[in-house]
Amino acid sequence: MARIKIRPWRDRAEVLDVRKKLFLSNTGEHTAARRDATDMIEIWRRRARLPHAIESTALLVEAQLHQLAVENAEIGSAYATRAAFATALARFVTGFCDINQASVAKRSMFDVASDLHIPEQWVELRHQFTHGGELPALGPLERAVEGALAWLWDSFWSKLGDEDDEQRGVKRMRGVEEDMKAKENGTKLKAVLKSFVKERREEVKASTEGMTKGVSGAADGACARLGRFHREDSSSLDVLLALLVDERMIIPSGHTVGSTMSGAFILWDPLLLKLALSVRRSLVEFVLRMLHILTSPSALVESEDPYKEAISRWIEHVFVSTTWARRRKMSKDGLRQLRTEVVRECTLSSEYWTQALARKLTITGDARFREQWLEVVEANHLEESPREAEGDTQVTLVEENLSRDDTGDAESSDEGHEEYGDHIMAQSTFSAKDYGGWQPYPGIWRPVPIGIVEGEDEVSMPMIEEISKA
Repeated sequence: MARIKIRPWRDRAEVLDVRKKLFLSNTGEHTAARRDATDMIEIWRRRARLPHAIESTALLVEAQLHQLAVENAEIGSAYATRAAFATALARFVTGFCDINQASVAKRSMFDVASDLHIPEQWVELRHQFTHGGELPALGPLERAVEGALAWLWDSFWSKLGDEDDEQRGVKRMRGVEEDMKAKENGTKLKAVLKSFVKERREEVKASTEGMTKGVSGAADGACARLGRFHREDSSSLDVLLALLVDERMIIPSGHTVGSTMSGAFILWDPLLLKLALSVRRSLVEFVLRMLHILTSPSALVESEDPYKEAISRWIEHVFVSTTWARRRKMSKDGLRQLRTEVVRECTLSSEYWTQALARKLTITGDARFREQWLEVVEANHLEESPREAEGDTQVTLVEENLSRDDTGDAESSDEGHEEYGDHIMAQSTFSAKDYGGWQPYPGIWRPVPIGIVEGEDEVSMPMIEEISKA
């Protein structure tokens, strides 16, 4: 049968509160708080047996409180104060020395105290009080009691941690509970979304009106259920967006760069539009979550990442498509502030799809927006996206200025420069589709001294040395 262990305190927070009050400074302003602490320890003592460290701390503090009461002419005398200090100190020393008598042969109290790092002067004061004829003087007793309280703090009370530890423990428990709740909500929300997808597909197949006008009974029902989740727990919006964006529910399965997204738009637009109207900040959070994905590093070659390409097209769809035009008009600024934030983040990123998106959103913005951002965006724009290009994308490693002379004039008439430029261009033009992005130079690299044009007659070593000295 399991044994029941009774703890006299309610919880750890109560113990920490008592500790805080016990070790307040020994002044009149803290008398009430310290008295509350010793009274609480007395309550604990009546409930169950206490550790000697707690009991002796209460006795030492009680002695100090008695001294303050005597000084305020409330009770007692100086002799009673000496007796209170001596009794508390003797109980402290005797208790710890008896507890730590570990050997078969009884050891002296001085030896045990030495092992515990208790000063021998305290043991002598204890012996003088217990076996001597007179009480020790008040001065040594005061200093011993102060030192004993410091010893108890270092040896026992400080090892209980602090309020920050308590708070961290509470936060960890709350975090675990929130994670469990989020997981439970995620399961329920995912079921709602899967049901919506099934109903919406049937809806689209049965009626062209659902495709052209965005009319959707499936979206109405799903939005109502999702709205109830949000009213009960506002954190459900974050879980919902994680399902849609992070778990790629809004991305067609098997999507590749350049493939159509129209099916995904037809499927999800009615629900997302209704959510944007009924759930506050849902559209902003939806776009910002996709933007975070877009500006994060990718393990793939950036221009060939289908997930990021699809995300960029979703953001573009929200800001450019006629389907979302009504929602944009309902915003006070036509989502201008959100568009500005997206373009700003994209221009600060060197990723391929962020730059393409920034250019698209700037070009499709109003005249004032284009005037504000177009110059910045064009300066950062690298190249057109693969879905805009015709045929295989050709990548060259040499820019136009390779064919210019040092003065910056158009074409150099130097045959050697043209021949060398043609040679490099012939070797450095390749198909990104064939090579899968930037690749190491194939073959062995032969260094050529500066000033020597490849293809000329072989140059002798003495000539090379002469050129090097020039």
